[in-house]
Amino acid sequence: VSITRSQNALDNDSVPVLKNAIAKVYKNGTFIEDLSYSSNGLFESSFTTEINETYSITVEYEDLNSVSSEFTLLPPVPILNVDTVIEIETYDDGGGYFFTDYEFHYTVSIEDNETTDDFYFISVSRLLPMYEIDTLGTPHFLGYYEEDSYFDTNDPVLREYTNEFTLAGTWGKVFSDELFNGTVYDLDFSTYMSYGFEDFDKDFDEPSFLIIKLLTVNEDIY
Repeated sequence: VSITRSQNALDNDSVPVLKNAIAKVYKNGTFIEDLSYSSNGLFESSFTTEINETYSITVEYEDLNSVSSEFTLLPPVPILNVDTVIEIETYDDGGGYFFTDYEFHYTVSIEDNETTDDFYFISVSRLLPMYEIDTLGTPHFLGYYEEDSYFDTNDPVLREYTNEFTLAGTWGKVFSDELFNGTVYDLDFSTYMSYGFEDFDKDFDEPSFLIIKLLTVNEDIY
């Protein structure tokens, strides 16, 4: 949980954190624990949340009004199928430098619950390999880092019944089931990647990964 002071949108100063805030967590109205401060305004918990349970957080800080927030942890939506089509184009500048463009087209099939008004968050990110090049020009794999992937779409659900949102540090779109309530629906969207690399880069062996996240969220987020 991130706890900071509010700030004017035109203020370029760093957002002041409230590391001495008292943050309490409740489950269905019963106190569970005090959150402990970690760093950069983040407070951590040691318990594991459960599906279909309601949690609330209250925050108190000296000389400031107390605030609270409540949410119900909703079950995930079933993903029935994911189809992917990849278009690849590679360009050679003639001097040992190459450009490769990747266009990914996705169709994600989901099954919506007819008895409820539902809201979802969808995002696409990439796990990209990191390398260190030694003095001989040899790459050494260090691990992976995750990077947001912005996507384009002509899907009416993702264009007309959506809001852009950053959830847990990941950019995506929040949308409602207004156009497909109680049916199986195919979400269509595309992402793009472009890489430039020299000859030695062709010796890099570690793959990249694409991650599609689809979460059920509360109407307040929508």
